[in-house]
Amino acid sequence: MHRSLHHITRRLALVLLLIAPASAFAQFDAPARPAYSNTDGLFLHLRSGGHGIAFNDAGDDSGGSIGLRVGYGLSRRVTLYLGFEGGSLGGESRLPGMEAIDDSGLAYLELGGRYHFRPGHRFVPYADAALFVMGAGADLPGDDVTYAGAGLSAGAGALYFVTPRVALEGGATFSGGRLFERELDGRDDDIEIGMAGVRMHVGVTFYPFR
Repeated sequence: MHRSLHHITRRLALVLLLIAPASAFAQFDAPARPAYSNTDGLFLHLRSGGHGIAFNDAGDDSGGSIGLRVGYGLSRRVTLYLGFEGGSLGGESRLPGMEAIDDSGLAYLELGGRYHFRPGHRFVPYADAALFVMGAGADLPGDDVTYAGAGLSAGAGALYFVTPRVALEGGATFSGGRLFERELDGRDDDIEIGMAGVRMHVGVTFYPFR
């Protein structure tokens, strides 16, 4: 009995000695997975898309948009950015001075942050939040009209890394705030007009220092 147990133990020890080096060699020889989503460091993002915006008691409007973001990834998960986005308006709202004016538009200046959910993968979803100031206006025959406002935005989207430096991006942003100032006929007025909007975008993000 003891001799049989000793024989079995020796055989198990021999098998383990044969398996361990092979396993270690396989792990050493296996190639590392590429880190496609190194979202830390400087990035540039160009985008285009469409937007819609609604004004309290003044209807809604929509149009196309283009934008630029410059940001810095503090880590693979957390990024801060400064963004500019401009869009056209179709003159469908009833904002005083901008009714039925085709040559009108708006612009957003945003300071925000983004959180990435799957660092280390090609496909990287994210959540986004920002503070923004905005302006809207139109060219009138006699005088221009401009509006100023501010608010908060939140959104979500995803990056798909084609290479470690270049990613395709798409997403949506929801904004809420108010217009608080209007300049019309050479006069500045304090106003209180609530607004809410949505922006959809696709674009390309470039990490130059990979």
